[in-house]
Amino acid sequence: MQHRQQGATQETAAAKAGISVRSGRRIEQSTTPRSKNERNWRTREDPLEAVW
Repeated sequence: MQHRQQGATQETAAAKAGISVRSGRRIEQSTTPRSKNERNWRTREDPLEAVW
């Protein structure tokens, strides 16, 4: 949240970002960035695995 880093309050930063205040708090308390939480396992069998 760039606005929060620039000194805006939680409510103002959330409003400018277009998210709820609760989501802003959750994002701020998160220890890892969202993009780092991607899974590294398959959720189903690959039908083309034998071909490749």
